[in-house]
Amino acid sequence: MKGYLEAILAFCLVYCIAAQGTQYDEKIFAKVVELERKVDLLAQNVNKKLCSKCAVGWTYYDGSCYMIEERSLPFGLAKIECEKRKAHLVHINNADENKFLTSFLKSNSKGYTFWIGLADAIKEGDFKWIDDRSTPTFENWAPNQPDNFMNIEDCVHLITSRNYEWNDRRCIDRLKFVCEQKITG
Repeated sequence: MKGYLEAILAFCLVYCIAAQGTQYDEKIFAKVVELERKVDLLAQNVNKKLCSKCAVGWTYYDGSCYMIEERSLPFGLAKIECEKRKAHLVHINNADENKFLTSFLKSNSKGYTFWIGLADAIKEGDFKWIDDRSTPTFENWAPNQPDNFMNIEDCVHLITSRNYEWNDRRCIDRLKFVCEQKITG
């Protein structure tokens, strides 16, 4: 692809020189440099589109693809929907991923709350990521959370009113959700 674009650039250079006779002045050189920069940017954009690691509708970040599901479902059905896509409810590994996810949701959603793949349904207070049953090594709980309000909150969502901090909630509530698909190889 870049070879093709370089050929176009060379043609433009020859054309510019021919149009000016044989005089190769600073204005033409500046135009060539500007064209070369534009060709490089175009090649980068084409490569990003053609060589994307994620399917259409998914966004890449640090080895994973992320997708916001606009339908609102209970936690269990949200988990199944992600699995149908060969993915899982998002598993937030660290502060950087959490920052990316917060920014991603702020710019791509309308202030909804979203399920993440964390729950304590097996043992109260023992939160595990549902994709691999691991204990979180990073947490971003909202103040006074988790609270297991009325002893019925076992699933975790990102609460928009608290800048996408974590909150426990009833698993039967219908929320939008984020799927994560790890990129292999």
